[in-house]
Amino acid sequence: MNPRKTFLALTIALMCTFVSAQSRHGWGNKTVPDAVPNGAPSSQGGDEAPNRLEGTWRTIETFADNSAFKVLFTFSAGRDEKNGTTIHTDELFLTGGPSCLPTQGVWKRTGDRTFTVTDEGFCFDPFSSPIFAPVGKLTFKSAITLNARGTAFDGRMHVEAFDPNGVSVFMTDGVLHGERMQAEAP
Repeated sequence: MNPRKTFLALTIALMCTFVSAQSRHGWGNKTVPDAVPNGAPSSQGGDEAPNRLEGTWRTIETFADNSAFKVLFTFSAGRDEKNGTTIHTDELFLTGGPSCLPTQGVWKRTGDRTFTVTDEGFCFDPFSSPIFAPVGKLTFKSAITLNARGTAFDGRMHVEAFDPNGVSVFMTDGVLHGERMQAEAP
């Protein structure tokens, strides 16, 4: 199979993972004494930055087929308050075929509480020989708007996959909703 067909097959497998439920085998057996159950209230407070993007955001990306996945975005300061860098980690990045590294990129302020974000990461075939041979990259282009308090954002995202020669082999669009992560005491 040629590299383009291999990457296309791997990309299709990745998208099939998008629409199938993720297995949580093993986690159900883990217990911690005095653990707080999921959904318990967390301490939120005081760190609102109504016009600042910097920080880490717990985000859900939702696609047209109603599949939804967890994402972490970390936005760091740049040379001024109008731009910076980002790291994007997606719960699907390490699923089999292809596996992708966290993406890195940049953000730019486009208006009052509005931003554009561009990030990209490399993908590999975990079943190849040699193992983890490069199969291309993913790019994400997003437009987001902070709420008035700076505690949440909503936006849209365009995802595109490229083979090792830079040929586009897949693209899709989704929507984003993020909540600013707050520091919590143990």
